[in-house]
Amino acid sequence: MIERANRLRVPAIYEWREQVVDGGLMSYGSSLRATSRRVADVVGRIFRGAAPGDIPIEQPTTFRLVVNAGTAARPASSCPSPCCCVPTR
Repeated sequence: MIERANRLRVPAIYEWREQVVDGGLMSYGSSLRATSRRVADVVGRIFRGAAPGDIPIEQPTTFRLVVNAGTAARPASSCPSPCCCVPTR
C-alpha cells in the first residue's frame, strides 16, 4: 500500500509510526508499542479470570504526528510545505 501511494504520488496518512519509517508520507496516531502493552494487559486480566465485559474500554491519550522528510522532499510530492518545514528526527 505504501509503495502504491508513493508511486501514484497520493498523500497518504497512516496510523503507525512504523509505516512512515517504511516509506509512508505521514502518520497520526498512538504508539504501536503502547497499544500492544495495553492489549497484553487486557489479555492478562482475562487469563487471570476477569470477565471481558467487566474490563473497561480504554482510549489512547497521546497521539503523534510523524512526517517522513525524505518522502515529503521527493519531486512532485503533494505534501504541503507547512507540515514539512520543521523535522524533529
